[in-house]
Amino acid sequence: MSAPLLGAVRRFVARTGDWPGLSSAYALTYRLTVRRLTRATRRLPGAATVLLRGSAAGRITPGLSDIDAFVVLRPGIDAREEIVTVATLRAAIDAVNRPAPLVRDVHVVSPRELEGWARLSVYLLGALHVDAAPLWGRVELPSPATGREVVGRALRRGVAWWTDRGLRQILLEPGPVGRRLAARSFRKARRFAESLAEAPDDIGPTMRAYNAPTLDPPASVEDAVRALARLDAALPDAPALDVGDATEHPILREAAAPIAEWVAPLRREAAWGGATLSTEGASRGDLRLYMVLDPEHPRAPDALRALARHLARAPLPRRSSFARCPFPIVVTPRQAARTVWLRWTALEPIARLRHGRHLFGEVPAPRATRAEILDSLAYEAVHLLGGARELLRVGGPSAAERLRDLADNVVHAHERALEGEWSTVPIRPRPSRGGSAEQAFAALHPRVEAVRDPLLEAAIRAR
Repeated sequence: MSAPLLGAVRRFVARTGDWPGLSSAYALTYRLTVRRLTRATRRLPGAATVLLRGSAAGRITPGLSDIDAFVVLRPGIDAREEIVTVATLRAAIDAVNRPAPLVRDVHVVSPRELEGWARLSVYLLGALHVDAAPLWGRVELPSPATGREVVGRALRRGVAWWTDRGLRQILLEPGPVGRRLAARSFRKARRFAESLAEAPDDIGPTMRAYNAPTLDPPASVEDAVRALARLDAALPDAPALDVGDATEHPILREAAAPIAEWVAPLRREAAWGGATLSTEGASRGDLRLYMVLDPEHPRAPDALRALARHLARAPLPRRSSFARCPFPIVVTPRQAARTVWLRWTALEPIARLRHGRHLFGEVPAPRATRAEILDSLAYEAVHLLGGARELLRVGGPSAAERLRDLADNVVHAHERALEGEWSTVPIRPRPSRGGSAEQAFAALHPRVEAVRDPLLEAAIRAR
């Protein structure tokens, strides 16, 4: 099903989800899809269990709810067995989604990675404890770590993640579906922020309230501005970073002129305080366009509306390297300084200080402590193979290149960080070489296994 047709179907289902007759038909479609998913995944060769999580476990909003699956691998399987498992999973999901593409988020995680999640009190692990049900098999999930500091870090990441998610939804899909999805995201961000203010030492109570069923009215751009202000309040202060001399980045140099031209019409809105172009961090060619919004400015909602209209008329120039983030990242001045807590790579603050290209206005320089950088590196490391498996599952012409980039740049940066050189990690030129995505994954796997636990230990010692 093409993307435009899928979007039209989703909007129709969301609009008619509570109509008599149709609501029952939609609920039946979800139940049948879950049954097909159960049958299709039973033969996954390297899996210990498949869990059903989130709204599909019983709380369904037609047109908005997805079916999210969580695959836990058997302990000790090697990269070759993982590749076979992911290939089998890809075929299974494709078959299940053929009648109705409801299965979307699929995590594939090893038991050792879950142990790392537990030590960082990753909030998704807390969610699994309260809203996941096995489709088949069983697994003993580790319990998230307790303590105000580790739980506070996890909650802060939750506020940042869901605020950014809601902004994406309201900017990129400004119709009823996008605004309802954004309302759900902003609600989750608000619950994380309220819990963070209470300084809990256990993430469990937050996660039990996190997905409580509610009927959210569609979000507005005013809600988005309030969400940004709420995230500001969740971010602590930090000192300036010392990362050595700034250096020219060839991809940023080439992209700066067309991106500045794209941004120019938005400068008429006074609430935009500035913009800067940078890389994701250790990933060499993935660019980020940060646009700084003053949430206290009376025209801040108008600035967001203007950005949504501009994106609809003129997407970011395709000739630039916006592979993972083909839209601006909207931040406040405080968030521009504290991107270490946002969803990008752990070394993004360092990359922006060393390579960033200023476009207009004022954009605060990144600030972070050594402990925050190490914590972000550990967080990245325990999720890295999960992201690599997803690249392998989704496939496509860029999967092999992206997997090689993870090895040549991100894991290289992790290795350098363990040598004590995290503050001066350069963007390493990516060697040009061929090979399949499976070969790239097989080469990546042992290197991630080698750095994950040492980075986790370093982060815990630095607290």
